[in-house]
Amino acid sequence: MVFSKITAVFSAVVLIGATALHAAAKSLTIQCTDSTKVQIRELIAESSHRYPYGDFLEVGISNARTGQPNRKYRIAAAGTGSFGGRWVYVGPPGRNFSLLLSGKSPVWYLEFDGQKALNCARI
Repeated sequence: MVFSKITAVFSAVVLIGATALHAAAKSLTIQCTDSTKVQIRELIAESSHRYPYGDFLEVGISNARTGQPNRKYRIAAAGTGSFGGRWVYVGPPGRNFSLLLSGKSPVWYLEFDGQKALNCARI
């Protein structure tokens, strides 16, 4: 009887804790200097690199000016010492790219392989 009550309380605490972690996932939209729009959503809120966003993100990239439709990617965190966060996508499909968050300010950078990084800001 006591064991079942302890199990029930433990299960309730785990369920409440899991709900709180799920609710803590962040999302934002940034706009880059070339009109590229990037929608960022955390898939996992925890960061093994102590980044302000989790280790796995879902990223939607579109550009209405060039007609690029919204494409979704799942990207993983990569370790770096000079930025507040770095997530990398290695295709296919699509081109390889990095999404970097400046450590001192809310400036983001979107960098496709072989191209200059685009400066992006939260909208």
